[in-house]
Amino acid sequence: MNQQLALIVFLLAVAAGCASNRTVPPEAPSPALMAPPLPKSLASTTGFIEYYPDASKRAKEVGRVVLSLRIGSSGALDGPIAVDEKQTSAASRLVDAATKILSGVHFDVGNTYKRSIVVSLVFEIEPCGILTHAEGVDYRLNLCLDPNPYAYYAGAEKIPPSDLETKLHQILMHDDLADIDFLEKTLGISFRVTKAVDMSAYSTNDSGPHVKVTPQSVPASIAVEGLRYSSRTDQSINQTTFEFRFTPHDPIDVALWSAHWKARMTQVEWTHGAGRSEETDWGGEHGIHMSVNFATGGGRDITLSQRKTTSEPFASHTDMDLISAKPLVREIIALISEGDLRDVERTAGTLHAGINALSQSGPYWQWYTLETVIPGVDPADFTYGVNDTGLDSIPAPFVTPAYRSDRKVELQMTIDTYHVCITRKQVEAELRRRSIQFVRKSPFADDSAYTVPGRNRIVLSAWTFRGCVRQFQLSQTTGGSRARSAHPPIGT
Repeated sequence: MNQQLALIVFLLAVAAGCASNRTVPPEAPSPALMAPPLPKSLASTTGFIEYYPDASKRAKEVGRVVLSLRIGSSGALDGPIAVDEKQTSAASRLVDAATKILSGVHFDVGNTYKRSIVVSLVFEIEPCGILTHAEGVDYRLNLCLDPNPYAYYAGAEKIPPSDLETKLHQILMHDDLADIDFLEKTLGISFRVTKAVDMSAYSTNDSGPHVKVTPQSVPASIAVEGLRYSSRTDQSINQTTFEFRFTPHDPIDVALWSAHWKARMTQVEWTHGAGRSEETDWGGEHGIHMSVNFATGGGRDITLSQRKTTSEPFASHTDMDLISAKPLVREIIALISEGDLRDVERTAGTLHAGINALSQSGPYWQWYTLETVIPGVDPADFTYGVNDTGLDSIPAPFVTPAYRSDRKVELQMTIDTYHVCITRKQVEAELRRRSIQFVRKSPFADDSAYTVPGRNRIVLSAWTFRGCVRQFQLSQTTGGSRARSAHPPIGT
């Protein structure tokens, strides 16, 4: 029995040895899985450049974000997106933006595609290509931001430029703000232009060739008030700076304009939140700088400026014919004789001008704008405000409490002394002709002040230069004088 058992054990051992020496063919390796094709929504980074956070643009934040994704059986993401902290160098705002870009993305699924993928996203602001991607990732996406805030304005080719945008483009292409004739023809403005004279004949602060330009007629598309053309010469560097500023009645879409003409615009914020400017430097032999300004209160204007050598002549007609001073003097003194400057409609009729209320007036003052040209008056410096509330506040960049005040009116006009010369003798003669009692006070040689007493106390101030009045200011006080210090702010 023991022999039989031993034989069985021997045979089993031999069989096991034979089995151990048998050759077994190896298993075939599994094919390597590939990353699925990049979804169409990620094929062009300009499609999601809008995800670049505004705060990151202002702070000029750049960096790399590495994300891991799990793809479900339907192609949608299965589970939250994981951030590879070790390989990510971007700020948290950019990490959030990268996560938003990949959220909701669908991938193709199949037996040959990976279900776990890694994406590297690089956020940059021009110049591009400086930052590198992480190694061993499945996708590399680059978001390189053009600093021009309007670089990605969509659909510009489908919207034709407005009439104003086309005219602005023509002026920039012409590249010569000294060509006043071209400005007139393009914008439909008629200017009165002097010959080039030495600036010292008009101002004590400047010298060199200068022309005085004031509008005679202005089209309905452009506001009369604020329209200004100026030139200043620096003889030490043989350079003249030209500036042309105007306010269009129709709004200008700066984004669409820059997209139409491929202009690179930059945005400048004003202090204390007063507004902003959209600016561009247009190329050319000299180049024109264009600034479109938007005030927080609703005002807007366009300023074009250019620097050229002083030796380059103005291209313009000249009008040296003088304007009679008598009509303007009579109109100004007639305002005083009427005794109340608060009647805006009567003031407009006396000056034979269009005067309309401004929408961005303050809580106590109502300000008015000049809508038509007054011969001899420079509309660039016309001011007319009425405060009939009995309250006022100290001008400041911040909100200040109101205090009790007189009811007031301010009317200021700058005179075109190149074409009309009004003397103090003419002013006093017209006051006497109308039998207006006045007290003259002249603290300075070039200044005169005429006080007219009455229920409405009116003061006519006249500042002169070389014997001609260059500015009139009419100030009216109703209800007697109150010292500001005697009346604390309302509510205290």
